[in-house]
Amino acid sequence: MREEKIRWKNYIGFVFVCVLVGLMFEGFVSADRGSIPIISRFEPNSPPTNGILVPTKAEPQPAGTSITWVAYAEDPDSDTLYYRFWIRGPATGNSWQIMQDWSPVNTWTWQTSSADIGDTDISVWIRDGYHEPPDRYDLEKKVYSYTIITGPNSPPTNSILVPTKAEPQPAGTSITWVAYAEDPDADTLYYRFWIRGPVTGNSWQITQDWSPVNTWTWQTSSADIGDTDISVWIRDGHHAPTDRYDLEKKYYDYTITAAENQPPINPALSPDKSEPQPAGTAIDWSASATDLDGDMLYYRFWIRGPSTGNS
Repeated sequence: MREEKIRWKNYIGFVFVCVLVGLMFEGFVSADRGSIPIISRFEPNSPPTNGILVPTKAEPQPAGTSITWVAYAEDPDSDTLYYRFWIRGPATGNSWQIMQDWSPVNTWTWQTSSADIGDTDISVWIRDGYHEPPDRYDLEKKVYSYTIITGPNSPPTNSILVPTKAEPQPAGTSITWVAYAEDPDADTLYYRFWIRGPVTGNSWQITQDWSPVNTWTWQTSSADIGDTDISVWIRDGHHAPTDRYDLEKKYYDYTITAAENQPPINPALSPDKSEPQPAGTAIDWSASATDLDGDMLYYRFWIRGPSTGNS
């Protein structure tokens, strides 16, 4: 009887040891890289929950607006969460494209443009790294049909008007005037050039009408001697009408001086009859020359031959 009780106690002790060893090994699992500890079956790792995705600006917004998207989720285990942002809309040919890949950063800023005009879908994938692989997600949140509209058109700004030659310049000089302005919407700009000075009776006159050409060449003359004002009107075609401007730039009192008088050039002398001619024939001689200053020319004719003793 005593021996039977001893055997029974030994059996109970053996079972207790086996249970204890089994519990010890329950905390380990065999993997490709060896035995690693795992979380107790009573405390499993949980995926994130309660995801949100919100923009910092309510729709609609004009093209060109920067919109920051904020994603958030709760993780029961306080694990680091990773976010991947997607977009699908006019700018992507209505196909989903990754805009910001997996990272702990839970915001993404969308710099919109005219290519985004219309409705766009935004998505964020969220994972904690313990469940789904990188090509999947633990949690997804979407915002559908966020609307981007055409932005207000802005007039040109920051105009300049400069001559290619510093004043003063002598009459007869060609001077090119260059106008320029910036347009926030990259619209084509149109230019109209004006002049006011001695040649116009000091009244404004158009010298080059509306065109995309932003230069005008002023061929000065003696009629421009004195001070002249130059003006350029600039417009983008979306604001002021053709008889007004979005932007004007003026250059006052550009001085033209009298040019140094030049002698005549290109002299010519010719008879009205070809030689030889018999004695007694009347021969008319014609002379000509060019004067760059438009001065009146005066002529004196000479002769040297047998009748003058070759003097």
